[in-house]
Amino acid sequence: MRKHPEKKIENWLKKNLELFEEGMQFIKQQYRYVYINKDFKKYIQIDILAKDKLGVYVIIEIKRIVNAYTLDEQLKFYMDKFPYYCRGIIASFSKPYKLLRQKLPSNISVWNIKEKYNAQRQNVKQTNM
Repeated sequence: MRKHPEKKIENWLKKNLELFEEGMQFIKQQYRYVYINKDFKKYIQIDILAKDKLGVYVIIEIKRIVNAYTLDEQLKFYMDKFPYYCRGIIASFSKPYKLLRQKLPSNISVWNIKEKYNAQRQNVKQTNM
């Protein structure tokens, strides 16, 4: 599998949020906020923060390889500590079969973006020839 730096994927995805749904608006890339517990302070960094057409925040985590347990738990943690109501999207470059077999909460969806990303990059290359 050819590797794509996550930053390039983020830059592409923030311009193509309609892949997930119509009306989604980009808010910020690498959005960072602080979670403060009584014992510690943790900085949380989201790949892409967006809003859907209803104004609900959407946390988008991009992963080239989906590790079913850790990614699901990571996104749930981010969503739980986010200061507003939100939902989550896992944008994956691998086929997330293991993750899809798990029962995900209704406010988390999983998308395989590899084919669309590669197809669009191929179209750009052909246009520039």
